[in-house]
Amino acid sequence: MELVRWILVTETWIMLALAVTSLVVEVRALVHALTTRVDAFPAADARTKVFWVVVLALCAAVGAWFVYGYAFAALRGLWAPFVGMTLLGLVAVIVATVYLASTKPRIEGVLANAQSPGRMW
Repeated sequence: MELVRWILVTETWIMLALAVTSLVVEVRALVHALTTRVDAFPAADARTKVFWVVVLALCAAVGAWFVYGYAFAALRGLWAPFVGMTLLGLVAVIVATVYLASTKPRIEGVLANAQSPGRMW
């Protein structure tokens, strides 16, 4: 019985590490969206800045909730079977990753072209 408890608590610590990593990704995406000019989003043929800031703020809130839940359980030596929370956390990190992999490079490309008007390509 003690081995099973040890395995479940170890699983909780692993999930906490994944949750912290996910939160870092979500906050990085949110900070990028917050610090980008408003006109860069339509120029990059992306959704508006308000859309991305709201969505990424929700993702970061879910990520923080996810970290809190697993930290609470891990620090008390409990098992945290948060299946619904895990699914919601997965959706949040996927949305943030889509922003970082798809929208961010387009915005940076538009901003790079805007800073050097003499270049044709």
